[in-house]
Amino acid sequence: MSSLVSPALVTPLCVLGSAAAYAAAMVMLKVWGLTPGFGGALCVAAFLLGAALEAAALREARLGAVYIAVLGVESVIVLAAGAAMFGESYSLREWAGGALVMVGVMLAAI
Repeated sequence: MSSLVSPALVTPLCVLGSAAAYAAAMVMLKVWGLTPGFGGALCVAAFLLGAALEAAALREARLGAVYIAVLGVESVIVLAAGAAMFGESYSLREWAGGALVMVGVMLAAI
């Protein structure tokens, strides 16, 4: 029986999925704060999905590497979502900081 996804891709896909789910939960918290009554259950579900994907990544990779990767990718997704979805503006220094976070994630992954 062959796998649909190469085993070498499982950890990176879990890291990306986890970061995206945690970022979605953060966006939902922002929306929930702006619009009371918005489904808190969706926020909890996104957080739990992120935790499950992170746990899957941890089965295959080191704790520190997974933590750095998830947190770094999540930070950049949230930065971009703030600009795209809420019209938040960031200084050049803040965008450069986001770029440096991604450089750090890539260095840690090597």
